[in-house]
Amino acid sequence: MRNKQKLISVVGGEYINLVVLDLLSKSFGDYKKNKFPRKDFFQIGHLENTYSNSGIILTVASIESYMSRLFHHNKELIVENKLHKMSSLQKYLKMIALRDKKFNTTKIPSILAEIFILRDTLMHNHIYDIELEHDGLWNDLSYDQTKVLGGDKKFNSHVDIRKYKTKLFNLNVQPLKIGFEELFISLVVYDLFIAINRIVFKDDPFHLNYNFNSEYENNLSEILSYYHSKNPNDEFKIFINKISKQYFKIESDLFVNQQKSVTNNYCPFCGAFGFYKTKGKHNCAECGEEIIIGEVTTEFG
Repeated sequence: MRNKQKLISVVGGEYINLVVLDLLSKSFGDYKKNKFPRKDFFQIGHLENTYSNSGIILTVASIESYMSRLFHHNKELIVENKLHKMSSLQKYLKMIALRDKKFNTTKIPSILAEIFILRDTLMHNHIYDIELEHDGLWNDLSYDQTKVLGGDKKFNSHVDIRKYKTKLFNLNVQPLKIGFEELFISLVVYDLFIAINRIVFKDDPFHLNYNFNSEYENNLSEILSYYHSKNPNDEFKIFINKISKQYFKIESDLFVNQQKSVTNNYCPFCGAFGFYKTKGKHNCAECGEEIIIGEVTTEFG
């Protein structure tokens, strides 16, 4: 007896599960050794930088591989709307706008563009000239950086050239300054991307099963909540709370009553990010409120 099976290849299908979350943990281990607020020197620790850069490249590779899967499943939509000649990112953004016009008024195009810029910075090795000044004990006093190679129209549109940081998420685009915070935001965006695909395209290829703190976790936003609650950098936590409320809450009827993700992982009392946590603990690190599942039902709108 013969059994036939049809598969669709997705190159980055297990990058998050098997590699990226381990890199996030290693990056965080080096990151939390810093004194915050961290001084704005020309580079960060080489371990944090290396782990984070690798994780970002693989995270965006996962996003692109899932985009290709969507294009394969939606060939008729692409033909009907003449999307063939667009880049992968442009094609994807046009497809979600066609499904729900409310996406045209969101920051999703800029959100995804900034993560792709971060990847391009690393993959294409953007080159910077850096001049440093030290004191007699080799402590950094000042530095100056100038990009001399790399960048495109997308880079010029979304990056503040004076700071070499993206305009929306304040992501460093000087390769030696990329670290845990950039990787963390990349994974937040990845979870947003998966939520959009799950709801808008009814496509759910990503299934997390990650051994985290001796238990297997299946929700990425809950793992991100853990790192958010443990982060020693209060300024970054405040920033994440701010951008989460502004950009990750999707105002679309399609997103009503969807499963847990960064689009609804907020405290229902104060709005801070990271209410859903691992091991079934649902409480707010900011205001201290909690919900015991089964006793209180809270609807996120």
